[in-house]
Amino acid sequence: MKFCYVDESGHKAPIVVVAGIIVDALRMRPTKAHWNDLLAHLNSKYDGDLREIKGGDLHRGNGFWRKWPGEKRAEIIEEILAWMNERKHTLTFGAVCKDRLSRKRQAGSHNRLEKARDWSIAAMHLVLGIQKHYQGQDKNKGHTVFVFDQADRAAELVDLVLNPPPETDGFYCRKPKREALDQIVDVPYFADSRHAVLIQVADFYAYILRLHADLSEGHVEEKYKGEQERVAKWVGQMGPILMPRRFRWPSRSTDPCAQFLREVAPPSLLDLA
Repeated sequence: MKFCYVDESGHKAPIVVVAGIIVDALRMRPTKAHWNDLLAHLNSKYDGDLREIKGGDLHRGNGFWRKWPGEKRAEIIEEILAWMNERKHTLTFGAVCKDRLSRKRQAGSHNRLEKARDWSIAAMHLVLGIQKHYQGQDKNKGHTVFVFDQADRAAELVDLVLNPPPETDGFYCRKPKREALDQIVDVPYFADSRHAVLIQVADFYAYILRLHADLSEGHVEEKYKGEQERVAKWVGQMGPILMPRRFRWPSRSTDPCAQFLREVAPPSLLDLA
């Protein structure tokens, strides 16, 4: 069994990214302990009292990070990326460009998924990708429990997962007589990121992916010279743990749901390996 810890970035931005860290149940406790060890290491190394990491605050130097020079904050981001690669868990994500979604709706959208909120679409995209990736595993090795950060938009996503729209079946090639989303255990759960530390890790990745898309596609300007190049480098460092692209946006699929998710996706994120 697996646990997927999920958080978002971009609620009020042009692009929303929902990232998930997938951890085998047997390895979950050590990973939590290692994350706390990492926080202790950062506190010791940088003389701080850090209890929760928010990707946006760390990169931009907000709150606790205000006193830290930009280069030192960048070093910490590099350390976290390296730390996660060593853990060999799996990272995946769903993403929606809000302008592309708006244009798609203007052209005519009628099914439940297309009518959902942008956040719910991105989250459901993540769920569908995990279903597609793990449905071939033996017995219950691919069964996944989802733990999201607390959200006031939870009801719509819970309904989409409990009662999957028929139009999502084709995304993961659901077979006859097979239960819809059979790799998903129960309803998604919601927790406070201060207590579910791996949600903090998901937030970290969601922020970097979203910022990469915003910078690459011109939605925001660089805050400092070379920011776009630096963020692109960080995204490249995610490669060792990133779920293969074919499970997020299957390029050869003629399925309408897969095509819809490609059409509303940020182009800069489509081609990530």
